[in-house]
This record gives sequence, C-alpha cells and structure tokens, in this order.
Amino acid sequence: MCIIVPISTWAVYFAGLLEENGVAADGEGIGLYISAIPYMAYAWFALLIVFLVAYGILGDWGPMKKAEKRAKLVTLFLKHLLKNN
Repeated sequence: MCIIVPISTWAVYFAGLLEENGVAADGEGIGLYISAIPYMAYAWFALLIVFLVAYGILGDWGPMKKAEKRAKLVTLFLKHLLKNN
C-alpha cells in the first residue's frame, strides 16, 4: 500500500528515480509521482480486495481458505478443552 501513500520512503525513492532519469525536472519528481497515484491500478485493486475480504463480502480462497478453516477448528478445540478443565 505504500505505493499510494506519498509520504512513504517508496514515494521519495521513486520521485528520485523520476528526476534522475529525466522523466521529471529537478524538484518535480514528487509532484509527478503524486499526480500518477490515481493511475496505480494494482494498489487500488489490492486495497479494494482487502476491504472486501475484511467485511466478508469476498470470502477466502486458495491456501488462505484452508488456513482459516484450520484456525477455526483449533480455536473450537481449545475452547472445548479449557471449558472441560
């Protein structure tokens, strides 16, 4: 997510690269980087997926689905074990 946060070290690094490679004038790299943030589709898509999964709209899939199921089973087992002691 640091790609869409202009106060991160990634933004400063990338701004420096823009200036060093002649894409932006000296001192204008961070401005160019900030103006490009709306077009950073992968970061926005990833952020959307995070919220969809967190709110339960989009379920878990792949290895995470198995891990979540295992975690729920272990939690139930531990609760049962503690309840009986």
